[in-house]
Amino acid sequence: MSTEKEEKILDRLRQLASQRACAIDTLTQPNSLTIGSVHDTRRRCGKPGCYCAKEPGHLQTVLMSVSESRRRCQLVRQDDVKTVRRSVARYKDFRAGLRTIKALDLKALTLLKQLMRLRDTPYK
Repeated sequence: MSTEKEEKILDRLRQLASQRACAIDTLTQPNSLTIGSVHDTRRRCGKPGCYCAKEPGHLQTVLMSVSESRRRCQLVRQDDVKTVRRSVARYKDFRAGLRTIKALDLKALTLLKQLMRLRDTPYK
């Protein structure tokens, strides 16, 4: 015989399982990701006659990433800036989805422990 409290816990667990399945479906979409971050910076080209010798410098987009335990800094071509930014944004969304799944799993674990305590019958 399940009590009203058990039913509430079971309903909540079903809701969490549904939310988790939805999050996993979102994460498993076949979209490409670029692991790293994109930054805009100003740099000087080194030519003595260029305006950047006196002004702040040329605007450049840089992709920061880690490869083989080493930090990498890659210049992004102007034609690829939008594509790389979208790909890095998908990576950030992916990480947010992982955090969501972790939070849902922690909630489910808490509810399962409550259910265990409710169903505990001491031996007499």
